[in-house]
Amino acid sequence: MIQNAGLKLHVSLCFHGSKQPKIPLPEWVSRIGDSEPGIYHADRSGNHYRECLSLAVDEVPVLNGKTPVQVYQEFCESFKSSFSHFFGSTITGVTVGLGPDGELRYPSHRQLASHGNILGVGEFQCYDKNMLNLLKEKAEATGNPLWGLGGPHDAPRAMS
Repeated sequence: MIQNAGLKLHVSLCFHGSKQPKIPLPEWVSRIGDSEPGIYHADRSGNHYRECLSLAVDEVPVLNGKTPVQVYQEFCESFKSSFSHFFGSTITGVTVGLGPDGELRYPSHRQLASHGNILGVGEFQCYDKNMLNLLKEKAEATGNPLWGLGGPHDAPRAMS
C-alpha cells in the first residue's frame, strides 16, 4: 500500500518497549521476566524497567534457551528476507533501538527535553543485578574492587 501510494518508509526495529506510548515487550518475554525480574534493566534508584532487557543478559540464554542477541538476529534476518525487495525504494532507512525507552539507538540521535538538555547523557547503565555482577568482576580483575560497587556518585542522572 505504501509503495502504491508513492510513499517512502523509514522502519524502526525496537528491541525495547516504551512507557509513553504504552508499548510492552512481547507477552512471552514478560512472562519470563515475571519469574526472573533480574533480566530487566534497572536504574541507579533500583527501578526496574519492564520495557527493556539488561544488556548484561545479551549473551545469556534467558529467553526459552536463546540469548537476546540470538532472538534479535533471528528477527532481523526474518525482516530482511521478508522485505528486502523494498530496500532502497520503499524502505529508505532502518533504525534499531535498544535500551530503556530506546536511548541506545543506531544510528544514534539526540533526544532533547523541552528545556534543551540531552536526556540521560552520562547516566551509567550498571545497576541491575547482572550488570553489577559484571562491573564487580571487571573491577576486581583490574585490581580496583571499589570500582565494582556501582556507577560513580557524581555522574549525571537520567532525567524523568
